[in-house]
Amino acid sequence: MTVSFKKTKREAPPIIQNGSGAASEQNENVSSSYVFYKPETGEIRQTACIGPLEVPHMHLPGCERLQAKGSVFEDYVDLSGSEPAVLSRPEIESLDALPIPATVTVTCRASGAVGTYRVEDGSFDYDDLPGTYDVRVSAWPHHDAHFVLEITP
Repeated sequence: MTVSFKKTKREAPPIIQNGSGAASEQNENVSSSYVFYKPETGEIRQTACIGPLEVPHMHLPGCERLQAKGSVFEDYVDLSGSEPAVLSRPEIESLDALPIPATVTVTCRASGAVGTYRVEDGSFDYDDLPGTYDVRVSAWPHHDAHFVLEITP
């Protein structure tokens, strides 16, 4: 039996534009960039460019505020150091080198059957009937990944 997989390309997030239809640009001399993030996970929920008079009044329920530039789609707040820091979310490149823990969902294209697995050792092996399978992997703060798995007799 031969098993092969290939990673599919992740789509870029949409560009958010301001009310005039132009991409937002901020005047760094007047305002500062902030991210609002979940303190439990570091997930960035919102970003804002705030003038000094608005800073004390800007709150997002359930979130902490950090003065930093960041993207809701591409970054997260790393809470492992002495100070929170905005970092890029890493990519999952292979089923042989998964972050720990990871959740893997396998869908058979022929039957539609779905199985979900929790990976605790960093590697995912899958053996089933010959066919094509969609494999989706999620492991925060990594970007979700999609692989196509081909199992041949």
